[in-house]
Amino acid sequence: MQFMFAAESTGGLGALGINLGALVFQLINFAILYWVLQKYAFPPIINLLEKRRKAIEASLQQAQQAKLEAAQAQDERDKVLAAAKTEAKQLIADARLEAEHEAKQIVAEARGNAQAAVAQGERHLASQQAKAQAELLREMGEVVATATTEVTRGEISPKADAASVKKALTGAAK
Repeated sequence: MQFMFAAESTGGLGALGINLGALVFQLINFAILYWVLQKYAFPPIINLLEKRRKAIEASLQQAQQAKLEAAQAQDERDKVLAAAKTEAKQLIADARLEAEHEAKQIVAEARGNAQAAVAQGERHLASQQAKAQAELLREMGEVVATATTEVTRGEISPKADAASVKKALTGAAK
């Protein structure tokens, strides 16, 4: 039998420098080592890798969810800003209309006050003018009566003289 191994040693695998006995022994050792690793080492490593994979997926999903929430928050913020701008424009327009309305009221009130003041001034002026005319007529009547008395030297009575003066002044005032 040794001869057979010797013959094989010189030819075939032996020519390549491979010892068949050692190769079989190494294959058996490798199979045992693989079985031990498969039984005791690979499951915890695979479990650890699976937990890490799940944690990474959860983190990616959370990141995606946070990204969606941020986008929704941005959209909501944009909507609120747009609504606030629209409301501000409306408030400004309303304030302008109200200011214009109040300005028109103030102008109308001022015109009314001015017209009332002019009317009151005209009434006061007319009253003063009437008083001045009455005073002028009275004084003219006295002057004319005095002059008539001087000219006629008392021939006309003061009552008759006053009536003629009044008649003359009334005709002259018209």
